[in-house]
Amino acid sequence: DACILSLDLTKPLCYALPSAYTMKPQGSPFDPWQYQLVIHKGFDNEGIPERRDEEFLNRIPHVNEDLRTFAVAQGEYCAHCGLWYSEGRTAYVEPVATVPQHRNMGLGKAVVYEACRRAKAMGALRATVISDQEFYYRIGFSLSSEVYRWVKEIKHEKTKETTC
Repeated sequence: DACILSLDLTKPLCYALPSAYTMKPQGSPFDPWQYQLVIHKGFDNEGIPERRDEEFLNRIPHVNEDLRTFAVAQGEYCAHCGLWYSEGRTAYVEPVATVPQHRNMGLGKAVVYEACRRAKAMGALRATVISDQEFYYRIGFSLSSEVYRWVKEIKHEKTKETTC
C-alpha cells in the first residue's frame, strides 16, 4: 500500500536558507563523492560508504542533472532533492535526504522547493512523491491518491484422475 502525494507547482514556492547555507547553482557540475555522502548520511547510514565511480552514478535511468538540487555549507552537501522530469505535467520527487546534523533548519523544504521551481520552469505543473511521511504534508504536499495491492485467493479443488 502506498500514498501518492502531490504539490501544486502553479502556486508560489518560497523558502528561506539559513545564512550559512547556499543552494548549488542549477547546471553547475556536482561532486559525485559529496552526492554519495549526502545520500548515505541522509538516510541515517553509519560509517563511510563504498566509493562509487562516476560511471556507476551515470547509469541511473532518466536522470536530469539540472534537477539534482543540493544545499551546501562550507563545501559539504548537507541536503539533496532528486527530481525526475523531462516533459509533461508531472515531476517525481525522489530521493530527498538531509544529513542529521543539518536537520530542522528548513533545508529539506528548500531543496524540494528549489528542485520543483526548476521543473516548473521546464513546464511541470505538479510534483508527486510516493510517501506518507509527515515532512511532505508540512511543506505543502497533499494526498492525491492511494494505491492498494489486492490479492485473490485461489482455492485448488481436487480433480478426479481419468485414464483413457
